[in-house]
Amino acid sequence: MTFEKKCTIDPQDIIAIELGCRNCGASSFVPMQSVNPSDIAKFSERACAFCKTPNGFASDTTELETLRKFLEMTVAMGKTMNGRNLKLRMGIRFSE
Repeated sequence: MTFEKKCTIDPQDIIAIELGCRNCGASSFVPMQSVNPSDIAKFSERACAFCKTPNGFASDTTELETLRKFLEMTVAMGKTMNGRNLKLRMGIRFSE
């Protein structure tokens, strides 16, 4: 017999996103109802407000557009799956 631990989330369970700096640890917590993907994409182009380390995204790049689209889809999926019989869950990595 084997046991496996899994950790999954429903899109509706996502209540906020956190944007943070890997260098200094500063972060902002944005509730999903306040998420504006275009504003967050613009925020991602700037350096950290605290330590001034670049965030690693340049204007008008495929990577920045991918981030914006991911945020749009994350917001939309919570609304799309609400009340449906089909269950969509995403596995996440966790440490014990």
